[in-house]
Amino acid sequence: MSDTLDKVRVLFMGTPDIAAVTLRALLGHGTADVVAVVTQPDRKKGRGLHLLPSPVKTVAEEANIPVYQPDTLRDGAFEKELHEIDPELIIVAAYGKILPPYVIDYPRFGCINAHASLLPKYRGAAPINRAVMNGDPVTGVTAMFMDDGLDTGDIIEKYPCPILETDDCGTLTERLAKLAGARDADRPRRYGRRRSRPSRRPRGRGDVPRRRHDGRGLRSENAAERGRRVVCR
Repeated sequence: MSDTLDKVRVLFMGTPDIAAVTLRALLGHGTADVVAVVTQPDRKKGRGLHLLPSPVKTVAEEANIPVYQPDTLRDGAFEKELHEIDPELIIVAAYGKILPPYVIDYPRFGCINAHASLLPKYRGAAPINRAVMNGDPVTGVTAMFMDDGLDTGDIIEKYPCPILETDDCGTLTERLAKLAGARDADRPRRYGRRRSRPSRRPRGRGDVPRRRHDGRGLRSENAAERGRRVVCR
């Protein structure tokens, strides 16, 4: 086991572009040893339906980090591999699957999720899209210990980020991902569960489940644009 922050063994779990940016920032921070990456299996995309790796897998392979792509975490098959990886901290950013208890409970520093909103606002899917669509002046990243609920774990810290008039979902995603990655490596010893606080609350207006149209077309739609419409396609 490690005794200093710069030797903490980190397992990173993520899949899409925002997670890839977070992973790059985490690797550049230099205070954690990312020993493995878990991401979704390669998917068929494009006109030729070729198998393509996730953005996180691409970043991991560039950095020569071992990549695991289990089809499911529910059957326990990954549990043996988790023990072989032996992480002290798990950092999750948009992995795309619910983590079973054996994953959440394994690392001694906990399993931390970087959620792209200032919880409890916009828990669940598409928080960046909803913040832009609603014309919010500020959003941010919330670091929390994971539990078996949907973004209901104890909050470690919140990092605000202003939404600029020129921002769209793409530019805001990039900034939030870099913010999350820079902060992720600096947590395991600075924060403990004694400083955490619950994010739980009754479901409210900001906690709507993701619908098929959420975020469609928002990448090019500025936060200051009139109506802040979601373009359905």
